[in-house]
Amino acid sequence: MAKMSNHIIKEIQATDNNVVIIPTDGSHKACLISQLFNDSNDSIVVILSDTKKALGFLDELNFFLPDKKDHIVFFPGYHILPFKSLAYHRETSTNRLAALSKIMDSVFHPLIIVTVVETILQKLIPKKSLNEFAELVIANEEIDRDELILKLESGGYTKTSLVEDPGEYSVRGGILDVFSPGEKYPVRIEFFGDLVESIRYFSPFTQRGVKEIYETVIIPATEAVVSKENLPHILARLRQAGNIAGLDAPKVRGYVNETREFGRFPGIESMLSIIYDDLDTFFDYIPENSRLLLDVPDELEFCAMDFESKAFFNYKTTASESRLCVEPDSIYLKWDKIKSLIQSKKHTSFKLFDPAVMPLNEARQTTFSFDYQDNTEICSMLKREGTKDNPLRPLVDWFNDHIENYRKVFCVLSQESQSKRLLSLLQPYGIKPEPCQAFPLAMKQKPGIYYLFGNVSSGFVLKHEDLALVTENEIFGKKRIRRQKPVRQDLKTQFITPEELKNGDIVVHIEHGVGQYEGLCSLSVNGISQDFILILYQDKDKLYLPVDRIEMIGKYIGVDGYTPVLDKIGSKAWIKSKAKAKEEVEKLAADLLNLYAKRKVNNGFSFSRPDNYYNDFEAAFPYEETRDQLKAIDDVHLDMESEIPMDRLVCGDVGYGKTEVAIRAAFKAVNDAKQVAVVVPTTILAEQHLSTFRERFAQYPVHIECLSRFRTRKEQARIIKAIRSGLVDIVIGTHRLLQKDIDFKSLGLLVIDEEQRFGVKHKEALKKKRSSVDVLALTATPIPRTLHMSLTGMRDISVITTPPADRQPIISYISKYEDPIVKDAVKRELSRNGQIFFVHNNIKTIFKVSQNLEKLVPEARIAVAHGRLSETELEKVMLKFVNLEIDVLVCTTIIESGLDIPSANTMIINKAEHFGLSQIYQLRGRIGRGDHQAYAYLFVSDESRLTKDAKKRLAALMEYKDLGSGFQIAMKDLQIRGAGTALGASQSGHIAAVGYDMFLKLLDQAVHDLKGEDNIEPLEPEINASMSSGFPDDYIESVEQRLTVYRRLSRITMVSDISDMKKELTDRYGKLPKEAENMLLKIMLRVYCIKAGVQRLDISPNILTLAFSEKHMKRPLDELNTALKGMVRYEFVKKDSIRIQLGRKRNNISKALLETRNILKAIS
Repeated sequence: MAKMSNHIIKEIQATDNNVVIIPTDGSHKACLISQLFNDSNDSIVVILSDTKKALGFLDELNFFLPDKKDHIVFFPGYHILPFKSLAYHRETSTNRLAALSKIMDSVFHPLIIVTVVETILQKLIPKKSLNEFAELVIANEEIDRDELILKLESGGYTKTSLVEDPGEYSVRGGILDVFSPGEKYPVRIEFFGDLVESIRYFSPFTQRGVKEIYETVIIPATEAVVSKENLPHILARLRQAGNIAGLDAPKVRGYVNETREFGRFPGIESMLSIIYDDLDTFFDYIPENSRLLLDVPDELEFCAMDFESKAFFNYKTTASESRLCVEPDSIYLKWDKIKSLIQSKKHTSFKLFDPAVMPLNEARQTTFSFDYQDNTEICSMLKREGTKDNPLRPLVDWFNDHIENYRKVFCVLSQESQSKRLLSLLQPYGIKPEPCQAFPLAMKQKPGIYYLFGNVSSGFVLKHEDLALVTENEIFGKKRIRRQKPVRQDLKTQFITPEELKNGDIVVHIEHGVGQYEGLCSLSVNGISQDFILILYQDKDKLYLPVDRIEMIGKYIGVDGYTPVLDKIGSKAWIKSKAKAKEEVEKLAADLLNLYAKRKVNNGFSFSRPDNYYNDFEAAFPYEETRDQLKAIDDVHLDMESEIPMDRLVCGDVGYGKTEVAIRAAFKAVNDAKQVAVVVPTTILAEQHLSTFRERFAQYPVHIECLSRFRTRKEQARIIKAIRSGLVDIVIGTHRLLQKDIDFKSLGLLVIDEEQRFGVKHKEALKKKRSSVDVLALTATPIPRTLHMSLTGMRDISVITTPPADRQPIISYISKYEDPIVKDAVKRELSRNGQIFFVHNNIKTIFKVSQNLEKLVPEARIAVAHGRLSETELEKVMLKFVNLEIDVLVCTTIIESGLDIPSANTMIINKAEHFGLSQIYQLRGRIGRGDHQAYAYLFVSDESRLTKDAKKRLAALMEYKDLGSGFQIAMKDLQIRGAGTALGASQSGHIAAVGYDMFLKLLDQAVHDLKGEDNIEPLEPEINASMSSGFPDDYIESVEQRLTVYRRLSRITMVSDISDMKKELTDRYGKLPKEAENMLLKIMLRVYCIKAGVQRLDISPNILTLAFSEKHMKRPLDELNTALKGMVRYEFVKKDSIRIQLGRKRNNISKALLETRNILKAIS
């Protein structure tokens, strides 16, 4: 037995087959592996038992090897068993291919490859096929463009209108955009015929070019490459597999036809043996001289055997239902085979047992023991001392002991706020840790105490290396820290939102009212063509709106359950509706102002400033606060410290940390000996808040109670008495708290959660309390920024828009409904003790669905919840679900908002095509809140003709990709609805008649009027020029994107933005055609018109007519003379319009355009 010394690395390298004894799990393994990697020229493959472990291990490797992040590769597995008609998850597919291609290139630069045992059991795409597909595209060389596009299709790329994710491509004229797996950015290739003119990276967010490059390599997007040459062989194997599985002839023909037409069928990647003659294994890919590291071989073996039996069982069930499948041996390796492959390579096993009792037959393995000390002792001492006066005494002694032995001590923290906390707590002991950038740099420091940032599961001491490491979890006790994922997000996304108008949508035109949008159309008059937006009104009247005035219309967002009536062009009805809504709005604005004035007069209690006691409470918050959250907390503090009673609304999505804002306010109030009341709309929410509050206040002498109907009469009486005598510091409850029999000894803060869900009576009761105590209202309905601005000074609002760091993206699948998929999804979630939401939005058939589920998964406990249940019944069901007494909740969309159920991490949505984007957005917030990976299955029915883009949007929205267009649309929709609720506007008919958007515009005006501020409607000039303008279909194919570009052009206010836009258009779509150039010229005139106060401009080669809008003019009309003096002669045609003769007998308009520009400049 060799003793672990400094030489353990060399000793491991000296033998091909050895065992290292490591009795406990922890980051010392990653530390050892990183040293091994630094000292060798070979790749290292680390095999772990499950994905959660692997991800933690990657975090640790990144901490110990920050300068080698590019050399660390994770090879992920699929998490669906094969043979479902379900395409594998896009991102997993592309990540796997990126990893494989990196591993293939690793001959010259070694890698650390981290993977999971299940993953190496699966056979892979042959190396040869991957190599043959890889296409090198070089600038200024020829390549067959059409062939390349066919190749992308065969490699599983999806054609979209905007390329945003790996595995997508898009073609526009001579431009090809491709996002190849493993690339940081997608590339844009410009062709001239078959010659590659240029290649550049572009940003998936702004869609603008980022950097010119000379060459790029394109690899497949899935492991199933279906090429033309191989198609006959593939179809033959497909027929054979179908016959063996016992499918009837029409079914087999269906698969064959689908493969012929689309090059694949859903789930083809899980049956690779149909596509290739022979498959390769993971071991064929890794470099010849790699060293394998097995983390606890017994555990690996257990997981492998478990997977084998699962796979076999899955095959048997599929075969018995005569659905398409292939023999497990054709797509999986047996564990025995893997064991012999491992034996044939250099390998090291980490084992837990004591070598003294080692069986003899393994004696030929060289065994070392790794000499380290873990931190269990110091942890338990810190736990014991935690509540005493000097909680960190043991840590200080531990520090001093190591310093006496000349060691370097590193405290590994997760974020800035924790370092402040540590420094302030150690200050009394005279210890000041120094900051350090990265681990390798820290190792070069002299002995001392340092802190650095990273994610490490546990600390350890290596005496021979003079190193001691301790983590914040060990110092402060275990906390759920959210893993930070760097989010590269561009704020320009709002520009690229595709206009969400679909044909048949209802829109509101500022002047003509409610109409129906019927798409873009091009009209030619006298040989001049232009793009228009067609809107239908009552009696089939048509309105053609020039695209540069697109801002005149907005999408109609109304009140649920109310269908608007189309207006008649030129009738008085619309003016009347607007006037009625205006009255309503003025009342609302006046109410708000009154309440505000009343508060300003009353004096409230002025709370003290935060002290050290508060700072420590703050630092105990287990998550990283987001920027918006900190701002909201500061706002609340300042409000509480001032004498005027606070009335603040905090808006933020579910799970964005509003509760913490309330908790900190409560701490402040209790600290100043005041009582806090938290009012919530439902009993269950009350119970949940109770546990959150109790958990946060656990270390402090704060008495918290909950008053709701889950308490017995006796308990209620006791709590009410305690409130009166001041024994209770914080009380949480439903509207029961607002009843007359409840007196507070000294109420200082009232927190209201989701106020819009209380009835009128309760709102009145709240209003009475409002004018004297500090009120903090929380709501999950988002609000538009504009409204937030105009209400400044009337209602204080803080908006939290940044999502918390570690919302693990939800993995989502879209497919047709199939029992086996549901069964597998439910079983999988049950196997990790989780819960499932099954959303089915039809009360008539909901019980049938639930019975079917009971047949599929008899072991699951299933319950049904829908809106027609009485409040008590609903509460019973929900409470059971919260308390883990139910596994599957079959429900309509009423899933309680704001409920936090961290163990529910699978959501199945039936008939997803019937849900609006905003509904899906709200549903997704219910899962993925724990630290487990969450899954969503969106089933769409066969009949639904969802376009590829629509499906992509649904999936992206479900996955928390907050960049996508779907997110923008959902947000817009929700914000506008949210605005109404935040203002307490009752769901009135007035809103329904004009639509929320219009309602808010009117409100904005009313508020300005009340405050006595001038508020002039922005000018929307009409420009008529005798030249063809617009973007032809063959220039921008997608109607969505054309609308978006028009929308963006109509919002341009500076001339400099036009040239920027021109650059972008050239970059994305190629050289501008003449009509497009003219469109930009029109926009330039528009910008100048707005500056000069011109509301209508008519221009032909010889004559210019200008009609002014006096309220928008910078100078009065009679000063025109001085402005245009010596430039041109003009005459008044009407009292506010002039006509200018520019020239005679000209045919070309370009000179006239130039002169017009100069005239408008002079006027403005």
